[in-house]
Amino acid sequence: MMNKIKHNLRFALFILLFFQGTILFSQNTIKGIVCDTDGLVIPCAHVLLCLNDSIIAQSISTEHGFLLENIPENSYILNVSHVGYQIKKISLDVKSNIDLDSIQLSLLTLELDEVVIRTIHNVTTYKNNQLHINVKQTYLSKLPDVQSLLSNIPGVFQTDNKLMYFGKGQVLLLINGREIKSTDEINSLQPSQIKEIIVDHMPGAKYDSRYSSVLDIKTTSEKPALTIYNTTTWARHYSGKIGFNSQNKINGTLIDFGYSFRRRKNTLYSKQIEESYQTGNEFERFFMDTTSSNRQSHDWNIGTQTKFKTSTLALKYSGYYSLNKPVYSSFMQYTSNSCQENFDIQRDGKYKEQQHLVTLDYSAEFDSNNNLRITADYLYQNSKDNSQALENSIESEKQTYWDFQGKYNIYSLLTEYEHSFSKSIKLITGMRYSHVYNMNDSKENDISSQYKFHENRCAFYAEGSFRWQKITMLLGLRSEWFSKECSYTVQGKKDYKDLFFLPSLSISYQPSEDLHFSLSGTNKVSLPSFGELTPIVTYLNQYSYIIGNPLLKPTTKYDFGFDITWKNKFNVKFEYNLLRNDRISCSIPDETNNQVLKYTYVNLKKSGQFLGMLTYSDYLFNRHTINFSTGILIPNAKIPYRDGTLYRSTPSYYAQIFTNWKLSKIIDFAVSYIFQSKSYDKADTYSATHNLGCNLSIVPIKNRLFINLQVNDILKKTTGNWETNYGYIRTQQFNNADSRNITLSLRYVFNSFKSIKHGSSNSEEIDRL
Repeated sequence: MMNKIKHNLRFALFILLFFQGTILFSQNTIKGIVCDTDGLVIPCAHVLLCLNDSIIAQSISTEHGFLLENIPENSYILNVSHVGYQIKKISLDVKSNIDLDSIQLSLLTLELDEVVIRTIHNVTTYKNNQLHINVKQTYLSKLPDVQSLLSNIPGVFQTDNKLMYFGKGQVLLLINGREIKSTDEINSLQPSQIKEIIVDHMPGAKYDSRYSSVLDIKTTSEKPALTIYNTTTWARHYSGKIGFNSQNKINGTLIDFGYSFRRRKNTLYSKQIEESYQTGNEFERFFMDTTSSNRQSHDWNIGTQTKFKTSTLALKYSGYYSLNKPVYSSFMQYTSNSCQENFDIQRDGKYKEQQHLVTLDYSAEFDSNNNLRITADYLYQNSKDNSQALENSIESEKQTYWDFQGKYNIYSLLTEYEHSFSKSIKLITGMRYSHVYNMNDSKENDISSQYKFHENRCAFYAEGSFRWQKITMLLGLRSEWFSKECSYTVQGKKDYKDLFFLPSLSISYQPSEDLHFSLSGTNKVSLPSFGELTPIVTYLNQYSYIIGNPLLKPTTKYDFGFDITWKNKFNVKFEYNLLRNDRISCSIPDETNNQVLKYTYVNLKKSGQFLGMLTYSDYLFNRHTINFSTGILIPNAKIPYRDGTLYRSTPSYYAQIFTNWKLSKIIDFAVSYIFQSKSYDKADTYSATHNLGCNLSIVPIKNRLFINLQVNDILKKTTGNWETNYGYIRTQQFNNADSRNITLSLRYVFNSFKSIKHGSSNSEEIDRL
């Protein structure tokens, strides 16, 4: 009897455990991210899961989202709420784990006697020594293109198709934390697709050591299905661009295609006077050059992006092809002590360029404290230039044929691991390897030359962030090794190898909500560029040419900075840069003919510069916006010359003011003025540029139709003074006949859709996933 009872108890216990296990295995989870209509994450939202007016589970969302666990199978109502937003209710039929992705909350608008109260979003904010530019929720999203948007960032300007930061050189561009390989990736974006831009003028050890400033463009999760645009410019000549971008999502794969036709026609007037007081070589030369260009180009781009498994592995391909048929006509008048001669140059041809970019991105989140990211990139670029020029002068007629072909390849691999010891301590370690190959074949008439360039770069870095009460510290170390190999027809083969250890430190202190201090120091190194190394001679005219220097050494830079921010309105920055082996461009008389100038590059053993910058941003009458920034750069360079030393301390200045007036709900009027003066190379050329512009933005259909009317006036002047060293003075002034122009831009955006979430691009994206 007792055995039977024991047997029944065992059987009952087995049945109980079986059903208990079944119940346990039937528990499910619900997770998601709460954000606004622009895709910005909303922390501290209240999440309630209800069943028949009873609360089953609840949670408070964070920047990484929310998670409800142990939810039995049933039908529920999920309520999501936050102060200032409308309550969101979602019906859920829970049968398995549910990932709601992003839950959008709409702003709550209160109408009081026809008065509408809305949230005012600041254009600029400062966080941990970084400047955050709010694009999506401000007037910046209505600008005609990304180039116009970037030119409104304090201290950022464009020179020779490169984005520069005042006193810091070329900018490292990122999209969602990933380094871009081509400017076409930026140009394919529309301002309305950008959420914010983060500017870091003292980047730490995790970033490429060649750059002293970083711009990280954060995009929204929405993609326009079709965008049609047209830009027309009226000046002395007509220029225009028309095209479209199409994006579609098919079975989790994003496919985009775009085409544009561009026509550019302008005339440039150049006036140059050179006087020499050097003993035994007295001359006075006068140049006048009028160059007209007519360029037509067709540009195609196609891309695809897909994701394997769940938010872990993403593959992206982008291809660009450009066909350009430029026509140049130049008339130059040359006058010296002994003669006067006129040159008439006609040049035409065909220029082709194609590039292919493939990116493989893998991310893994082992738990809430450990994240891994691996990114591999491959870029292939090929360009061909077939052109001819006919030059007529008083004495002779010369016809020249050019045949140029260049190839450019980049392989890169990035591995980054992030571990959070606690909410206040985080460590990031990583490794980055890149290989660059550049080949240049050129032929001028019967003279051929070839140049090849190989560069291998390997970097290991570690960066830790520590937060204690009101103090935040960022400490990093980057070890970077590179090898460089150059081979060319003219001078044979040159090799160079080196190893650098580059520390970085940043300390931020916020004694109150309105006041913020930061102290930082970084160490950077930059290698000579392809153009600075190549020994191939490029003639500007019969009396001057450019040639590179294969013996140039890398430049090491030590940056020390101090920032003060008050109420996210005023920011004052002071910085001192110490440079070793800085590279400068200088012009000297040719060894064989002292009437011909040779432009080349040399290293300075030691130099320095001081940078000061003030930025102010605020709202006027809670409706209009004003942004003002100004800066000064004072170099301190000692240039060896003959038996003495030349001192260069000519300051550079920068000033920018931008105002936006909200005339109505759909009309914005903006006025901007930018002044920039720069001593380009501390030794030779001094340039001053004035840019005055007005912009009228009309958005009659919200987030659909954008109309922009711009008026611009640009003046550029360049001067140089070498009387103290080489014995002659040179002044030069440029006048672009098309610098005064009126531009009309139209852009229509069709229905948008949510983009697929690809592999992580930075730690924030990893946490979000």
